[in-house]
Amino acid sequence: MPRLVNLFLIAMTINTATAEFSGDIKFYRDINYRHNLALFEFTKSNRCFNLACGNYNDAVSSVKWSGLPTTASYDGGSNAKVAFYVNTDCTGKSKSYSTSLSGVKSFVDEGINDVISSFMVLESSEKVENGVTSLCSLSRALGELTNGTAAE
Repeated sequence: MPRLVNLFLIAMTINTATAEFSGDIKFYRDINYRHNLALFEFTKSNRCFNLACGNYNDAVSSVKWSGLPTTASYDGGSNAKVAFYVNTDCTGKSKSYSTSLSGVKSFVDEGINDVISSFMVLESSEKVENGVTSLCSLSRALGELTNGTAAE
């Protein structure tokens, strides 16, 4: 019986770590959430999203998010985070923020203003586990629209 309980707990942990959610990140061209750049809706953590297309690469100065997971299943069950990277494929210098916050008013003081090229929600680890995709390759691509919306 203890073996069955352990298997159940492992299955529940895996299910929790890979659970889908319904979240969004709003990108702004200027600090203090001014000049909408794009709204991105997505459902998977630990997937890297590249911004290196259209007018989105190296253009983000502030972001807001909602609906993101708040608990991580790694690092002792700490807070989930959203990380922003200066290179594509979620590589290079990065800054991460607890998803329990609602956003970042300014990347200027963080040293990554107008240089962000990718992002990822860190829930099950700090690594890419669910692939890499470009915002422009999504079925509802942002294109060159101002205030565009893309969904995973």
